[in-house]
Amino acid sequence: MDTFEDVITKEGIKVKPIIERFKRYLERTKTKEIYKGIEARRRDGRIYEHIYHFYLYTWLFEVLKDYGIRVIPEFPLGNGRIDIVLKDKKENISIIEVKSFTNMIKLRRGEEQLESYAKKVRAKESLMALFVGFDEEKYLKTLTEEYEKDSIKFYIEPIPIK
Repeated sequence: MDTFEDVITKEGIKVKPIIERFKRYLERTKTKEIYKGIEARRRDGRIYEHIYHFYLYTWLFEVLKDYGIRVIPEFPLGNGRIDIVLKDKKENISIIEVKSFTNMIKLRRGEEQLESYAKKVRAKESLMALFVGFDEEKYLKTLTEEYEKDSIKFYIEPIPIK
């Protein structure tokens, strides 16, 4: 039985442990193979990013709804939309941006976007759920990041999907 004590704390919502659970869920259920159909893929063979967004949002909503966490998709800002906002009963905010890895330049742009969004909504924690088309550990470690900036904790967390 999971109590989510490491996710829902007095300080706010911890995004890293919830994404770790999501990754274990994908591995356990073999769901990472669910979108093999042509309709879910771009011309270059990669899965459309909105597929990842929808799947992560749906999973978060289902697992957090009984814990008083609001899972808000596509939260509007003046210059864009945060993919997923998590709010607890005390109005503490954590955010998740969903990205599909293509190259390091786009990853850095996504990181800047994540930092900007987190600052605007005064998030306590912010995570980029980086869906990648490989599962080699040495490359996943290269993409994994954890740092703090302006009193906000940031995480870049690759999620292997093949």
